[in-house]
Amino acid sequence: MFFYSRYSDFCPKACDNFIKLCTAGTAKHYLNCPIHRMVKNGWFQCGDVVDGSGKYSCAATTKTIQDESFSIDFGLSVGGVVGYSNSGPHSSGSQFFVTLGPCEWMNQSFVGVGRVVQGFSTLRQLNSLKTSNQVPDKAILISSCGLAPMDP
Repeated sequence: MFFYSRYSDFCPKACDNFIKLCTAGTAKHYLNCPIHRMVKNGWFQCGDVVDGSGKYSCAATTKTIQDESFSIDFGLSVGGVVGYSNSGPHSSGSQFFVTLGPCEWMNQSFVGVGRVVQGFSTLRQLNSLKTSNQVPDKAILISSCGLAPMDP
C-alpha cells in the first residue's frame, strides 16, 4: 500500500480525473486494475480501466484530458512520482505510472499528478518482482483505492 500527495496547484484537472478514478463508486475506476508493465528501476504502469491489458486509457468523464503542466520533476532519486501515461500531446486518460527511480527523460513529456509520501517499501517490493518482457510474472492488482482522510 502507498499514499500519495496530489499536485493540485499545478494540474487541477488531471488530479481531479485521478481522484474520480480512485473512487470505486464511479463507472470507471482503478479498483482491481492490474499493473500491466514494469520497468526495473524505471516505473510501473497500470490504469487500463477498460480491460486491464494496457491497450486502453480513458479519462473518468471524457475520452482524454488536456495536458496542464510539465513542471513536475520526474528525476527524484527515490522515485515515487505519479504521472499520466500518454500517446502524445493531450492524450492522457486513465493509465498512470509511478517512478521507481530517477526518470529525468520524462520531464516535459508527461503530466505529474503527485508523489508517493508513504509506502516506499511497497515500491521497492514491486521493483524486485520478476518480469518477462516488462510484464509482471504474477498478477498484481489494485486491491484498494480511494481518498484517505488527512490529519487536521
